Order: sequence, then structure tokens, then C-alpha cells
Amino acid sequence: MKNCKCCFYVFVVTALMLVVANSALSRPIGVMVWPRLPADIHDFTGLPLTEVGWTNFSAMLQNGYEDARVIFVSSSEGNDSTGKHYGISDITFDVNGMFQPSGSVNAYATVAAGVAQVRNGFPDILLLKRGDKWNNEVFSGWSNRSGPSTQARIILASYGIGPRPTLNVNANTIMINIGNSQNLIISGITGAHAEWEVGSASGVVTTGSSGKDILVEDCFFDRLGNTVQAFPRGNQLKGYSWRRNIFVENSQQGSLGAKFFSEGAHDLLFEENLFYSPVAGNRHVYIAHEGDNGHIELRRNIFYASQRVGVTFRTAGRMHNNLIVRSDRTQYGRNAYGPFYGDMVDYNVFLERWPKGTDITGLRLEHIHGVSVFGNIFTDGIGATNTEPAIRIESETDAAEIYENVVGRWGTVENKGTAISFSDRETPYSAINVYDNEFQMGDESDRLVANYFNPGGITFTDNKFYSPYPSSAFLPGNTIAGFQAEIGENESGSEWVKIDYPNPDRSLRSYNESFGSGTASTEEFMLEALQQSRYNWRAEYTACAVNDYIREGFGKDKVECGY
Repeated sequence: MKNCKCCFYVFVVTALMLVVANSALSRPIGVMVWPRLPADIHDFTGLPLTEVGWTNFSAMLQNGYEDARVIFVSSSEGNDSTGKHYGISDITFDVNGMFQPSGSVNAYATVAAGVAQVRNGFPDILLLKRGDKWNNEVFSGWSNRSGPSTQARIILASYGIGPRPTLNVNANTIMINIGNSQNLIISGITGAHAEWEVGSASGVVTTGSSGKDILVEDCFFDRLGNTVQAFPRGNQLKGYSWRRNIFVENSQQGSLGAKFFSEGAHDLLFEENLFYSPVAGNRHVYIAHEGDNGHIELRRNIFYASQRVGVTFRTAGRMHNNLIVRSDRTQYGRNAYGPFYGDMVDYNVFLERWPKGTDITGLRLEHIHGVSVFGNIFTDGIGATNTEPAIRIESETDAAEIYENVVGRWGTVENKGTAISFSDRETPYSAINVYDNEFQMGDESDRLVANYFNPGGITFTDNKFYSPYPSSAFLPGNTIAGFQAEIGENESGSEWVKIDYPNPDRSLRSYNESFGSGTASTEEFMLEALQQSRYNWRAEYTACAVNDYIREGFGKDKVECGY
């Protein structure tokens, strides 16, 4: 089965799909690959981009915005009695590509007064003044407003200078209820929970049946949960993209609820967001979808500190090139609707382990038919409190291709780690192929392969194993020779060899220290990453940069980070 990694082919049925062929499957493993567009057009939103990857509003306004209203809102300078709406000839753009008035303007004071000027069916632009704050004011009455097309969307954004405009919402308050809205952009706004100790709130709630083509970019959600959910169940919400936002903690201290919950969304993208929970350790993302393919992709996000499953991915989709730090575990599968056909978990980097967690697995696969797991790196397992594995295969998992992953230093000397583990003692596995992996552990090694009690249906091919404890590296079998004897024809070509990597001890701490003024501190890196915005975007504080640094330490090539 080694050659399965080459069995990729492309076909087109409405959209471009990537299919991984597997002879054990009655159907292919499918993952959405967004159609390849020109370099300055985003492959998911279809909107123009600036040179550094932000939505290009100036280019957008060249077509379709001739009749747009431009509404300014300022809590410090506005007046609802004298506020006016303007046209696109009254705005210009600063060096960061954001809106600015071309002259003096009469702004409204309240968000409600500004929203009242936004029309359904027109690409109107509502701008909040940067540096201003509104207490318990929200974008109310929004669910009946949509832009005319995907290229001419309603835009909620900002103008002026200073930090993002801030909406401070009270407990159990919704910042914006999108409802059935379509063709909308929300950019550069902070939503903060003013009463997070005593109640919960949501940053964006979608409970309609026809909402689609929503972009949320460069927003900062401080203890606000976000929900995208089709209602009634069975409907599909389409074209939601979340780019370069920051999600801090959750809506309630100690809550295990997710910062982002989605059920029923179709065509959903998370790209280059930061999910940050050093105190509460909340769940970051919980995604479920009824059916085999929700066309959902998480790419190049940073997930920091979580307990009870940091990322819960209970639908078909792709996790690509994310940086996952101090997570209790990342779970792919276990859908309440039943096993589904999965897609890809590829080129992610898993660093450190969450000491407050209860199941500190790197990646857990469960209740899933068909998934390709490749190119991932699991290393620097400081914080480990048990011997949970880097990769864990749970019950009702079959047709899985696990290849070209690296596991090294996944644990500590006190709490040793395991490379790959199988936990279903009762149900035989089927069509699981583990090949071309590098399971290279040091003094922090417990076992390389653990709990391999149902060998039928699982093959090991051409893997490179090493630990300082060759007599107890495998269960069953203990030694590599014993392991090979135990599983017989299901193992071939693997060898016991220590790979001489260029710099396998790299970590997020050493990466931050490499800046010169930085210290060897994960926390310092994250505090800098929290400052990311359209006005302060630094490539060195992205998942792409960190992951490539870690990959180079293991002699691996960089991964393309285009849009």
C-alpha cells in the first residue's frame, strides 16, 4: 500500500475536488480544493487581495459600488440628528488599504442609527470610527439585509486611526445576528464581553437557513463565542470565511464551550486566525456536519492552550498547516450522525502539551471512514502529564492512510510519550496503512507503537523507528524484531535507525528567541501574536513561519502558504 500516497487525481464536478483513491473504499476520500484563481484573487472568497493577503477593498469598489451608501458612525464625534450618508466618491484609502473619508463628514453617533441607513440589496458600507467604543450597542435588525452579489457585498468596517472600534456587549447579548443575510463583510471590529464572569454572549450568531457568502476578517473577539448553525437542522449555510481574526478565551470563565461552534455549515474556511485560551483553556473550534463532505477547511491557524478537545472536527474537511500548541487533543471524527468519509490532516505542527488536560493526545482519529494523515510533525512535548500518544486510532476507524509524519520528543523524561497507539481491542480495524513515517523518540519515549491488539487490517511499511529503549518500544513484541514477528505479513520494510536531523530540538521558545530581542518564551510569542492586525501584520508571527522553522529542524521542505 505504500504507493497509495501517489494515487491522487483531479476531476471536476461543479467544483474542483481532490480524491485519494483507496481500493478498500467503496467510494473515494474527497476534499474540496478551492479552484485555482489568479494570485491576487482569494481561492475561497473570490475577492481581490492586497500584496500581503488582506481583502483589497479599493479594488472591490471599482465595480458594483456606484450606488453604494457610505455611512460613518462615531461615538465621540457623531450626532444622530445631523448624521448623513455619503457615496464612494467621498472616501479614499490609507496605506493599509482601509477606508478614510476624503473630507469632513457628519457621522451618526449610535450603531443603530448607522444600521438604519443600510439598505437590503445594495452594497452599502457602514464604517465605525477607530478608537471609539459603544457600550451595549449591537448591529441589531441585521437579518433582513444582504448585499446584491458576492463581488458587491455590504461592508461593515472602520475608518480613522487608532485601535479597532469596540462594541462592549453585556451578558446574553448578540453582537450581530446575521440570520439569513448574504454577501456581507465584517472587517476590523472588536467585540468584547463586558460581563463575561456572570453570563455568556455570542459574537456572531447565524440561525437562518439561507445565509451564505459571509467574510469576517481582522476582528478581535474578547470572550465572545461565535456560532454558525443551520436551523432547522438539515439546512446548509454556505461560503463562510473567517480570516486573520483573534479569538480570546470564551464567553464564560471555566466554560468548556467552543469559541466557534458550527453545525450545518457548508463551504467553511478558517484561515490564519489565532485562538487563545491560556486561562480557561476552552475549546477552540467545534464543527459538525450531517453528511460526508461539508467542504470545510482549517488552514494556517494558531491554536493555543485548550482542554477537553481544542479542535473538534466532526465532519469531512481538511486541516492544513496549522500550529497547535498546548492542546488537550485535536479530534478528527466521532460524528453524532455516524461515521463519515474524511479528507486530509496534513502538514500541521503539534508543539508542547497542556498540563491541565485529561487526554493529551496530539491527534485522535475516531469513528471515521477514510482519512489521509501526512506530513505532520509532533515534537517538544513539554508539559506532558501522561503517556498519551502523538497519534491515536480509536474505534470504528478504517481506510486511513498515515504516512510521512514525524514524531520526536513527544513527552518528558518524567511523563514519557508514545508515537502511535491503537485503542480498540474488540473491533478489528480495516484498511489502515502506516508507512514512511519517522517515529524518532529520545529519553522521553514510552513506546513507539502501543496497544496493537487487532493487527488484521493494519499494515506497517517502510517506517523508521528509534528510541533509547529498544527492548520495550513495541506492544506487542517489545523489540522491532518481536513486533515484526507478531504481526507477520502486515509489516514490511521498516527499520530501526536513528535519523541525524539538522536541528530536532527546535521549539516555539527557540523560534521566539531567534528574533534577537526575543526571549525563549512561548508566552511572549503569543502576546506578540495577539497584536496582529491589518495595521500591524508581521509574517514572523504566523503559523506558516513557525511551522517552516520546525520543519527545517527535521530536514523537511517548506510548505507553500498562498491564498
